[in-house]
Amino acid sequence: MNARRSTRIATGAATNNLRDQSEDEDMNDIEFVAEDPGVDEPPAEKKPRAKKRKAPANSKQGGRAAPKKFRGIRGKLEGMNDMPLDIWNEIFMYLQPIDLLHLTRTNKDLRKYLMSRSSTMVWKTARSTIIPAMPECPDDLSEPAYAELAFGKGCHYCQRKVGTIHTAWYARRRICNHCIYEECKQNCAKPPSIYELFGNFDFESYLPKITVDTAPKSRRSRYERTFYFVEFFARWTEKAKTMATMDERKLWIQRTQTAAHQHAHQCASWSVGLINHQRTIAIQQVESRRELVAERVAALGWTDEVAKMERRFKPYFQNLPATEKLYRKELTDQNLAELDPVINKYMEDIKHQRLEQERTVLLSERLAVLKKVYTDFASSVPSSDKALSATAVEIFMEPSIQDIIVNLPKEQKLTEEDLLPTLVAIFPDVNKRIRKSIDDQLLAHAVTAYKEAGGEYDLDPATVFDLVTTLFHCSSCSKQFGYDLAVAHECTRKNSLPKDLPDVDIISRSLGAIGSYRTHAKIIVDVDGMAYIREALKLCGLDPSNTTKKMMDDLNPIFECLLCNEETKGRATMTWARAFRHRFEYVHRNKKSEELARMLVLLHDEEANVVQARIAEIVDRGWANQSYPCHMVCAHCGANPTSKSSLIDHVRSEHAVKKPAFPRDMIPDPNIDHTANIFYMWPPRRDASEEPIDAKDLTTTS
Repeated sequence: MNARRSTRIATGAATNNLRDQSEDEDMNDIEFVAEDPGVDEPPAEKKPRAKKRKAPANSKQGGRAAPKKFRGIRGKLEGMNDMPLDIWNEIFMYLQPIDLLHLTRTNKDLRKYLMSRSSTMVWKTARSTIIPAMPECPDDLSEPAYAELAFGKGCHYCQRKVGTIHTAWYARRRICNHCIYEECKQNCAKPPSIYELFGNFDFESYLPKITVDTAPKSRRSRYERTFYFVEFFARWTEKAKTMATMDERKLWIQRTQTAAHQHAHQCASWSVGLINHQRTIAIQQVESRRELVAERVAALGWTDEVAKMERRFKPYFQNLPATEKLYRKELTDQNLAELDPVINKYMEDIKHQRLEQERTVLLSERLAVLKKVYTDFASSVPSSDKALSATAVEIFMEPSIQDIIVNLPKEQKLTEEDLLPTLVAIFPDVNKRIRKSIDDQLLAHAVTAYKEAGGEYDLDPATVFDLVTTLFHCSSCSKQFGYDLAVAHECTRKNSLPKDLPDVDIISRSLGAIGSYRTHAKIIVDVDGMAYIREALKLCGLDPSNTTKKMMDDLNPIFECLLCNEETKGRATMTWARAFRHRFEYVHRNKKSEELARMLVLLHDEEANVVQARIAEIVDRGWANQSYPCHMVCAHCGANPTSKSSLIDHVRSEHAVKKPAFPRDMIPDPNIDHTANIFYMWPPRRDASEEPIDAKDLTTTS
C-alpha cells in the first residue's frame, strides 16, 4: 500500500531529483500559498522587515569576516538534494503537515518544491495522517496555507509567537491580542464603497469576526468582546467591481461566505477533537511510562511493600517530582537507573510511615484496654485516696505494664485479663513511690524557702511539713494551703504530658482526661508569707522554729486584722489558719508582709471565746444545712456523691445507717480547704484610726 501511495505522489517525477524538479516548476516564494494570494496573505505593509545583522568589530581579520563555527561536519547532507523525488516522496509520506512546514524553512530547494502546485498531493497525504481527520482544504486556501493556518504558531500580522494567539477559522487568520485592536473593529461599520456596490445588504452575519476575552489574567471576572475583520470590505470591493449587477454581487457573498462559515465550524470542531486526541495520547504515553517506573520499583525489591501500601500512596510513587520530567520523553534504562536512589529513599520513607502507623494503631488499641482496666479499678478506690492514687500515665510508665503493652506480639490481642492482675499487684507500690516523689519535691521547695528566709534554726526534714511556717503556694491558681492539701492539689494533676515522653501524642489522645501528668513544680513555699507567719506566732508567744499545726489547733487563738475593720461590717476576726492565709487576700496583695503582721491583734479572754463560739456555730450550721455544697465524703468508704442528699442516701443504702449524722457518718472532704471565713464582730473598732498606721509604709514600691 505504501508503494502505491508513493507512486501516486511522485507521478511524472520519478526520474527527476529535488533540484531539477524545483527548477522546472513555477515557484511561489510567499510564506502562505493560496489560489488567490491576496485572500490569505497578510497586508504587505504589516510584514516586519528583516533586519541585517551587524558583525562585531572583533570578528574581522585582515578585512575579511571571520569564518562561522559549525558543530559537526559541514556539508554532510549536501547530497540529499540530488536524491530522486520518489525517495523524497516516500519520506514525505511519513510526515505530518507541521513537519512539511518546518522543511520549507530549512532548504531553498525543499521550499521551492513543497511550495509548488505540483506538491499538492504531498500535502494532502500528510494531512490524511492527522487523527481525527481534518476537513478538506477550502477553495480559497492552498494546501500549504491551510496547513500553516491549522498548525502554525505565530500571528499572521506581526509574526510574533508570544502572548495569546487566536485562530479565526472563518477569517482564515491567526491574530494576537495586540494586533486585534489594530486590525479589527468592534463594530460592523460599512465604508461608502460597499453601499454603492451592495446597497443595504446586511453584512452583520457575513463579515468574519472573533469573540475573545480581553480581561487580564489577574482579574477573576471575564469580559468578552467581539471584533470584526473589516479588512474584508476592501477585498470584497475589489471582487465586486468585476461583477455587473448588485444581485450577482449579493449572491456571490452569500455563496462564498456561507461555505466559508460552514468550513470554519467544521475546523473549530476538528480543533477541539485534535486537542482532546492529543491529550489522550499524552495521557496514554505517561501511563505507559509510569508502568515502566512501577516495573522498576518491583525490580528493586519493593513488591511486598507496594502491596502493603495504602491506596493514597500507591499511585504517588510513580508521580515523584523526579519522574515528572522523564515522562515527557521516552524512558531508557539509563533514565530509570538514575531514579533508583529516589525510588529507594521514597519507599524507605513510606515503609517507615507504614510501620509507625501500624505501631500507632496497635498502641492506641492497647491503651484503650488499659484505660478501661484503670477506670474500672479506680472506681473501687476510696474517694479520700483517689487524689494520691497513681494516674493512668503513671501506671503506663511502669516497666511491668509497658512490657505487656509494648512487647506483646502484635498478632496477639491484648485483653483486660492480661493487665488487671499486674495492675492490682503494683498499685500499692506505685502509690508509695509517687508519695515519696511528691514529698521529695515539696521538701526541696521548703528547704529552698527556709534558706532564702534566713532561718536561725536547723531545718528537720522529718517535721518541716508539720510546722505552721511551711505554708505552700500554687503559682497557677494563687491558692495557699498546708502540706496535706498541697500533696493532692488539683493543679498538680492538670499538667500536659512531658514533650520528651515517647509516644506522648498517642498517650494523650488515647487516655484522655485520665492521662494527665502529675507534677509539683509550681507548688512553692512563699518566703514573704513565712516572715508574716513568724510575726504572727510571736504575738502568741510561740517559737516559729518548732510550732506545729497541732499546737495551734490546741491553742486555737483568734486574731483580728486592724486594716480590715469596716464601719458597716465590724471587726475582722479570724482563726489562726485564716489569719495565716490572710496575707494572701486580694486586698492585701500590694502590702508588705512585715507591716501586715503588725496590723494583727491577738484577742484575749472573753472576746476570743465569743468569736470561737460564733465561728464554730457558723461552721456547724453550714455542715448541717441540707442545701450546703457537698464538701463531705462518706466516713465509711470515702465515697463523694455530687450532693449532700445523695451522700445521705448513699450512707443509708450502702452502710445501713438509718439516721446519718455529721461527723460520725459524714466527714469533711480531706482534699478541700475548709478554713473558716472571716467573722465580723460587732461593733466595729472605733479607735482603729488611732493605731500607728501609715498608708505610705504599708504599700510596696513595686
